Amino acid sequence: MFFMYSKVIIFYIPLFSLILTPMKAAEREKIDAPAPALSHFHGTKPRQVSPGVFEGEFTTDTGKKLHIRMQHITPELEKNLTVFEKRTGWLTRRGIGILYLFLQPQEENNYQIEKYGDDLSKISGYSGQALVDLKAKLAALSQNPKKLKMLECTYAGASQLLNGEKIEGCKGKNYFVYITADPTFSFSNTPSETPTDGTDTIKAYFENYGRIIMCLSTCMAGVRPLGKNNKKHDIGPNTYENRGIFRNPVSIINGGDSGLATAMHGFIGAVVQVEFPSKTVMTVSPIGSMQKILKDSLKPGQGYLYDKDGNKIDVTELAEISIIDQGNYNHIKVEAITPFYYGTQQ
Repeated sequence: MFFMYSKVIIFYIPLFSLILTPMKAAEREKIDAPAPALSHFHGTKPRQVSPGVFEGEFTTDTGKKLHIRMQHITPELEKNLTVFEKRTGWLTRRGIGILYLFLQPQEENNYQIEKYGDDLSKISGYSGQALVDLKAKLAALSQNPKKLKMLECTYAGASQLLNGEKIEGCKGKNYFVYITADPTFSFSNTPSETPTDGTDTIKAYFENYGRIIMCLSTCMAGVRPLGKNNKKHDIGPNTYENRGIFRNPVSIINGGDSGLATAMHGFIGAVVQVEFPSKTVMTVSPIGSMQKILKDSLKPGQGYLYDKDGNKIDVTELAEISIIDQGNYNHIKVEAITPFYYGTQQ
């Protein structure tokens, strides 16, 4: 059976904060890639395996089978997520994360070298050919603007994984959702305490979290979100919010498995239809790439947002999508997003 453990919570970070700097037109064009068709994935009906824990499987158009889990965030799981958030920041925080020892010119690494030293073998936990292979993968990543931007998003996403627990009226109503190719993997078995004995290496991160491909959180409270996003919205009792979706840095480095964000939105929608039937609208504040997918995949009347002047606009009628036009809450009918997961097999 897939993983069996205590409840897990899911929550979603407002994606308006994920991209920290504007992008050039050429970079934006690469990120705003073609949206996957709704039949891209073929998911099974979500099943509850224990209180507050739901799981499912889906296949991609290449025939690869992936597993998805939505877990209620309990106090126990919150400890695991806290360590995951801190370790992801340690690894990927823009400019000062340990991976930047490999990703930027040596003269720009004063911060990391002063804090960690310049012994890459000790810092990485790898030696010999394994270290050579890691350097080669990161050298290739450093030349890929799209992947570098995705890597920047990981820290922003991880830093908001537990924000739902800080919102008045939202605590205890959050879930953590993740995709893995390993049906035996359980996030509950990841570290619940931050390493203090010198074992904090890139290798340790890869071993602890490398089987997570992508994750996010979702809040079922239907309350105003935490943060400075004051853009107009219709968040209320019939809504839930997906936040902070990000791809695991290990998955970014290794590549593959594209378009999974849509599957995650669809799976959550499928769970909501059964377990939270009063929730009929998903809200999300997407980055440009996801906004384009929504625009291209939805039909008129299935989703809307408000522009900067407070005018209501159908998602399908957006004239221009820019990576810097983030923070507008999309309100999407749940029935419109479940096909993202089910594909043609409902």
